[in-house]
Amino acid sequence: MAAKKPWYEQLWWLIKLLVFLVSCWFIYVHVHTEMDELETYLTQYKETILTASPFLLFSFLILALSNWSLEALKWRWIIRKIENISFL
Repeated sequence: MAAKKPWYEQLWWLIKLLVFLVSCWFIYVHVHTEMDELETYLTQYKETILTASPFLLFSFLILALSNWSLEALKWRWIIRKIENISFL
């Protein structure tokens, strides 16, 4: 015969369920409002890319690649004692 759980354990599960439901509602509301603004952001990004100079876009690409390369070298240097990995 199973022993009845104390009241505070039942209350704990109720609190967990309440937190879960409130979290789901919070996420739904914020994702829903962000989706409404997504079309505006995409239009702004298209206009920005189409009006930007090719030199500026090329500069951003070079800077992004150099940043990724430095990050790869940094992590390679940090974990070199644990595992030897290639740059790529």
